[in-house]
Amino acid sequence: MAAATPDIEESRQMNFVVIFVDDLGYADIEPFGSMVNRTPHLNRMAAEGRKFTNFYVAAPVCTPSRAALLTGCYPQRVDMGLNALPTSVNNIVLFPGDPKGLNPSEITIAEVLREEGYATTCIGKWHLGDQPEFLPRKHGFDSYFGIPFSNDMGYDNGIPYPPLPLMRNEEVIEEEPDQRELTKRYTEETLSFIEKNSSRPFFAYLPHSMVHWPHYASSDFEGKSRNTIYGDVVEEIDWSVGQILDKLRELELAHRTLVIFTSDNGGGGARDAVVSNLPLRARKGNLCEGGIRVCTIAWCPSLVPQSSVCHEMATAMDLLPTFAHLAGTKAPTDRILDGKDITPLLKEIEGATTPHEAFFYRRGLDLYAIRSGPWKLFVRDNQAPLPGQRKSERIEAGTLYHLERDIGETTNVAADHPDVVDRLQKLAEASREDIGDGPDRRGKNVRRAAYVELEDAKPLTAIGEGNGFISMFDGKTLDDWRADPDTGADTWRVQDGVIHGEGQEDRLAYLVYAEDEDLEDFELKFDYRMVTEGNTGVEIRTRVDQTGKRPFEGYHADLGHVGIGPGILGAWDFHFGHDTRKEHPCPRGTRLVIAQDGTGRANPIRNGVKPEHIKKRDWNECYIRAVGSRFQLFINRKLASEFTDNIKEGRLERGFIGLQLHDAGMIVQFKDLFLKKL
Repeated sequence: MAAATPDIEESRQMNFVVIFVDDLGYADIEPFGSMVNRTPHLNRMAAEGRKFTNFYVAAPVCTPSRAALLTGCYPQRVDMGLNALPTSVNNIVLFPGDPKGLNPSEITIAEVLREEGYATTCIGKWHLGDQPEFLPRKHGFDSYFGIPFSNDMGYDNGIPYPPLPLMRNEEVIEEEPDQRELTKRYTEETLSFIEKNSSRPFFAYLPHSMVHWPHYASSDFEGKSRNTIYGDVVEEIDWSVGQILDKLRELELAHRTLVIFTSDNGGGGARDAVVSNLPLRARKGNLCEGGIRVCTIAWCPSLVPQSSVCHEMATAMDLLPTFAHLAGTKAPTDRILDGKDITPLLKEIEGATTPHEAFFYRRGLDLYAIRSGPWKLFVRDNQAPLPGQRKSERIEAGTLYHLERDIGETTNVAADHPDVVDRLQKLAEASREDIGDGPDRRGKNVRRAAYVELEDAKPLTAIGEGNGFISMFDGKTLDDWRADPDTGADTWRVQDGVIHGEGQEDRLAYLVYAEDEDLEDFELKFDYRMVTEGNTGVEIRTRVDQTGKRPFEGYHADLGHVGIGPGILGAWDFHFGHDTRKEHPCPRGTRLVIAQDGTGRANPIRNGVKPEHIKKRDWNECYIRAVGSRFQLFINRKLASEFTDNIKEGRLERGFIGLQLHDAGMIVQFKDLFLKKL
């Protein structure tokens, strides 16, 4: 067993390890009540340390929660409440190629500690910007190993992201890494870092990729829990905690290393598994307690009392000033911080209470609720299920809960306590003045995030040859393509490295790729640009046909439709077994599910794409995924339309892919076409 060196024994500096799990439910570990997931190492950590039952992150979703932990500030203060990618699936977390990131001018925990001689590392999920200017080593970390955003932002989610990058520092070292091994690899990296820096103070930030969906566990844990793959993942996280604590004991560093175990928000969903935030209400993404109050354990044998519980309110924002104090330095004084030093709570000093007069529940730019003492007041309408229920009920603005007596937020007591409501409303108004509320009210103490120009922001990886994709176009010739003989060869040509289509007659014109291909299950990625205006359309079709002409059978996606105009989503129609020349109605902003029972009904459902998401006269990224009977079309990473084929005979077995244009003078261009057969 390694012995501590004299300079370590004499030093007042504390080591720090933050284990930040992704989407772990409040009651998903045994110390907080799980009856299905086995977590013996966390049980021991709690027995040797201190549980925090009223510990909050500053947001119910990934990116802003992480920004708050590292900077000690509400994410709205550092402008990290929303992303800046206009075509993202949602606007409250960062996505691959987002032009926004945590500003390097912000001071993180890593920077505070590195100034004091600490070795620093980030191992795991970053999610604070994937552009070179925003990566971890720009924020005080000596080294980085991990993925730059959520693990579903790759191929495995069926959404058109580029390959998931695994990085070492600024270099992508793998694309689409085997996610079953990520928890183990992160753990091994952390153990190596601790050993390497055992003779100097260190800070290891370990934001795990799990237990975020999709779920993966190594062969040592897969299939071993009582709670499907989700339980396997939780139990492997527990193993990782045990490995780290054991290493600290082995190196005789336990007495001077503070380990914090917590989650970035409440538990989300998992198929066929128990994900529990009980007794809290709601889940990830929500501003009820289940979305933002997280299970937390602190461990340091010389600092934290054993088998103790803290019921006082504390937050992830408190880690920066607390670590600074324990490292013998001070938190930054040249800017406003929202975190407070909670050393008295960690030590269980007699009479220690929360240093926060109030805590503010925010999502995006909006203020939803405020807590002060046991009281929680909603100042904005909120939709949330009750504990253990899926049924959603609206919580109206003005609803007041007493969280000590009503942890599940079931009983509105506002009418009985108008004085409390009035006091909390005043605190809420002060917070609005400070850091704003909504897009039209900007606070006076907000610092700007960092941005690059949208056209300069690029994902770290790109769909291309490899990972099962083959290129359909080399940028030089159309040798693998065949033009529809009815429309003539002049319709399609290669121009400036792209496929250029220019309508010669007032009729449809096709360019067909790889006829008689096996297309039962496939993915198709391409970029298109509508050059002209007018009643134009672009379709991607597959079909079963022997004539080589007019492939009206199969599947097609309209990317600009007659009567709607260029660059506006038209429809996703499915043609099998009925009048293939009949077009179905296509109102703007509607996604259609075409009934295949002979009635010809068109059933509108919610569409994720709006006209402003489509770039007129500019390149749009499209992705089609056909798996089994489910077809999906994404435009600029938003789900534009989808349907399920409920006629078994309609499944494609062989066919081809065709590009289409309408009308004389209509011009459309394609590039970066890739096909993957599944």
